[in-house]
Amino acid sequence: MRIKKFIAIISLLSMTGLNSYAYDIVAENEDGVPIYYNYINDYKELEVTYKETNYASYIGEVNIPSDVTYSGRTRKVTSIGNDAFKYCKELISITIPNSVTIIGELAFQVVPLLPQFLFQTA
Repeated sequence: MRIKKFIAIISLLSMTGLNSYAYDIVAENEDGVPIYYNYINDYKELEVTYKETNYASYIGEVNIPSDVTYSGRTRKVTSIGNDAFKYCKELISITIPNSVTIIGELAFQVVPLLPQFLFQTA
């Protein structure tokens, strides 16, 4: 009987009061804009992602850095994840460093004010 109560309590806790985030870390770029990242490739690199499951995490101008230092460790930003900028209807400019070699599916879906992408060169 105790096991059933324990399972019921755990089930209730998992359904209430917990935030669901789509990112591993958040770090501000040099402009003070928070950018959300997931670790990839055995925690060796970073992928830009969105804040929460409702997307629209970015507005205005976003400059993605080529490297991010977090908790004393620096990692390269090599990817823009699936849906990363999805529904960012107020995003007007994005600068993508040359360290980014992968752009995921639907990464820029429904971004009507974004007239162009700026890719940094070496």
